[in-house]
Amino acid sequence: MDNILITSSEEVARSYALKTWSERNKAEKAKKPGSSGFMDFFSKYTNAAWAFYEDQPAVALALAAIVVISVVMIIFLCCIGTSGTKAARNAAATDQRRIVAERKKKDETEADDQAVGDSDPAGTDATSTEPDSAAGKPKKKGSRKAD
Repeated sequence: MDNILITSSEEVARSYALKTWSERNKAEKAKKPGSSGFMDFFSKYTNAAWAFYEDQPAVALALAAIVVISVVMIIFLCCIGTSGTKAARNAAATDQRRIVAERKKKDETEADDQAVGDSDPAGTDATSTEPDSAAGKPKKKGSRKAD
């Protein structure tokens, strides 16, 4: 707060500002080397990158390619990364359902099923080998309730 002038004349204030402010502004900018904003920062590093490219163009192009590929991979993995695993899980679940359906369709016997020829000691087998009159399918005994 050292730039204060108290006066009743506007002309005196303007003339004092023109004399002192421009000189002081130049002195302050000279004290701060290259810190006047983002554009100076950007300009400094683009100039350094260009100088590096002029010295070693093959290395600079390889580094640029690595940066571009890395950015593309990060975008791909963050946005689309899990869709492949969902498809694999769905395919595995579909295969499992197909296997179960085939076992049911074939009525495959398991280790805990009764052996062929064994009969239920009470004589209450669930199915009969007599064909159904219309479809030729085995009839189930006791599946309908008596009225």
